[in-house]
This record gives sequence, structure tokens and C-alpha cells, in this order.
Amino acid sequence: AYTITLRLLSFSAAVVLSQICSVQMDSTPLLVTAESTLKKNESVLAERSLGGTESGITSGNIDSQLATLFLVHLPKEAAFKIYQAALPSAMGRRDFNRILTLASIGAYCGIGTYSSGKTLPWNKQRRFIEQCKELCRNSKWWGVLSRHAVSFDPSIFTASNDSANENLEKYCRDLIWNAATSLDVEIVMRLSSKFAHAYGLNKVFPQTSLVEFLLSSPKKMDTSRGSNCESDIRFDLIMTESAVRLCLSYLPVINQSKVLRKCL
Repeated sequence: AYTITLRLLSFSAAVVLSQICSVQMDSTPLLVTAESTLKKNESVLAERSLGGTESGITSGNIDSQLATLFLVHLPKEAAFKIYQAALPSAMGRRDFNRILTLASIGAYCGIGTYSSGKTLPWNKQRRFIEQCKELCRNSKWWGVLSRHAVSFDPSIFTASNDSANENLEKYCRDLIWNAATSLDVEIVMRLSSKFAHAYGLNKVFPQTSLVEFLLSSPKKMDTSRGSNCESDIRFDLIMTESAVRLCLSYLPVINQSKVLRKCL
């Protein structure tokens, strides 16, 4: 209902504005005022389509198509202000799906094209486009970490220092240890390897951490994570041995020796 209402308002505003533009403005000052009001409504509709309001209230509904339409037709300064105002609420509530949607809208305004093939007007905002792409990537991984009960600080993902790298390794390790109690080992290895690749971690780190997990002592039922004897592979020695051999096969010999000595 929200989306339908928003689209009807947009359509009616466009119709009225087109009628006004076809009339001689000098003859009707009232129409000039009406035109100005309708143009201001574009900003309001842009805010609404991004799920927000002038008062800062978030509706929870985002219409990506309308948001893109309004943003690219507004003056850049006004459009950026409206777009940036939509992000803090989503970040504050750690609504990662919403952040991903907003970041995707921003990126598309820079790399998308009209039906004619002409690029959208934000295509020269290179830094902004890269920031949106980075936010897309981060929000996807924030969602993955959140689903697997990994505690993390979003600001770490935009830092570039040794401390940030250590924290990212910790997040990767926690992801492995939490996910491996309920997911297939190969799935966990692929997932953690993608995380390591995305953030420039050592390429053998995921396999090494997974071996450490597999050779650790399993815990009793953990109701907070929903893991139990049936889902935790470590309760099955035969499957555990097979999984360890698989992980080791992806490691250089020197790393195989290091991790096995560490687990003794």
C-alpha cells in the first residue's frame, strides 16, 4: 500500500507539473507558485522513496526504482544531502539489508544507464561510487557475521592498519568456529575463504582456522547457537578425520606441519 500510494503521488505530481509547464507562466503567477511547490515535492518524494521523512522518521519501506528516478533528477547537492540522511538510521539500527539496498541505489546512480544507453548523471562521482560499492560489500558480510552470531565493529572494515587486520582475522576465525557447528565443512571453507579474499587476509588462514576448530574438543549442547551433537561434526570422529584431511590438502606442507603442531 505504501509503494502504491507513493507511485500515485509521483504520477499525479508529474502530470500536474507537465500541464503547468505547457501554460504561459507570465500570464498566471499562481501557476508559477504551483510549479515551485511541485518541484519541492520532488525532494519530499525522494526522501519518501528512500524510506525516510523530513522529520527523520524511517518508514521501513524503500522503493529503489523511484529513489533512483528522483535522485538523478534533483540538483546533485540536494540529492546527496537526501541520500546521506537516509544512512545513519540504518547504520544505527544495524539493519544490514537496508544498508545494502541504500548502497546499491547510490552505486547504481553512478554506474547505471537510461533506457537510451546514456549514463546516469552521477557517473563522474568516482569516489562516491567506490564508497557505495565498498558499503555494499561490507553490508553483505555484516549480515553474514550477524547471522552466525559473530560480534563485530563495523568501523573496523573501513580502517587500514595492523589492528584492523587483526580484528578481521578474529572475525573470520569466529565465523568459522560458529558456522562449522551447523554447516558442512566445505561450505564453511568456501564462505571463510571468500571473506579472507574480500579483506586481503592470508589465503591459508581459513583452512588453518578450520583445522584448529576440527581438532578442538567439542562442547556440549549450546542452546544459544542451536548447536548439538547431531550438527557438530566433531562428535563424529570418522567425519572429522575426513574433514581435517580435506582442509590440509589445501595447505602447503609447511603450514600443515605448523597447524598440526599447534593443535597437539
